[in-house]
Amino acid sequence: MLHGDLHAAHVLVTDGAATGVIDWGDVCAGDPAIDLSIAFGALAGPARAAFLAAHGALDAATELRARAIALTLATTLLTYALDQRLSHVESECRRALAAAVS
Repeated sequence: MLHGDLHAAHVLVTDGAATGVIDWGDVCAGDPAIDLSIAFGALAGPARAAFLAAHGALDAATELRARAIALTLATTLLTYALDQRLSHVESECRRALAAAVS
């Protein structure tokens, strides 16, 4: 089972710790890389390492697909942010792009 639309806006955070996940309307069966893309677009450094340690080892192909999804989501949202002049969304998308390739 996958959340199907897992990104930073759907993760509840309290005092710097993830406390829940909302918006389960896209639950589906599918490639785990869909949900794992959050690790590469929204997380970096120790936070990503902790997420992946809790998840367990990823094979190289799943990691590549997850990174590709993270890049696609960030690029698509960046295009929207630029068109709508949403500077706060633009900066987050640029951060996500950098995270996805690091």
